[in-house]
Amino acid sequence: MSGAPTAVVAGAQRQLDATYESIGVAVRWTDQPGAILLIVRDSEPGTLRSAPQPILGVSIRAAQGSPAAYVFYRRAEEQANRYGIDRAAVLAATMAHEVGHLLLPTPRHAERGLMRACWDDEEFLRAARGVLRFSPDEAALIRSRVGEFR
Repeated sequence: MSGAPTAVVAGAQRQLDATYESIGVAVRWTDQPGAILLIVRDSEPGTLRSAPQPILGVSIRAAQGSPAAYVFYRRAEEQANRYGIDRAAVLAATMAHEVGHLLLPTPRHAERGLMRACWDDEEFLRAARGVLRFSPDEAALIRSRVGEFR
């Protein structure tokens, strides 16, 4: 169970909805089998703690079972504090990024934007304004694959 405040998680969910709606994908929150699992943990496990850059989340495509996206609340909170922005905005962007990995056909990162591996000042400020988004190509790929997860 995460120590993330309920209001922060609820705000992040609304912002994640808006991110996906901006590319024409409606989010339906469910606990049905086969749905993408989105798990908010307090902190990252094991060796992820010693990574050179802060790891805000990871996604896992298992051979069997539901794909899962993990986001690490304390890391998101640290970055929000570092940049003086809303915790829900950083959490939402992290959630959207990790779910994006599960919806895109390959796990690669982009040079900029929401799917960039390590965000810089610009990405965090865009997240704070609610405009950190997928590229047009990423959006098209996600729209083409989203039906696989219903």
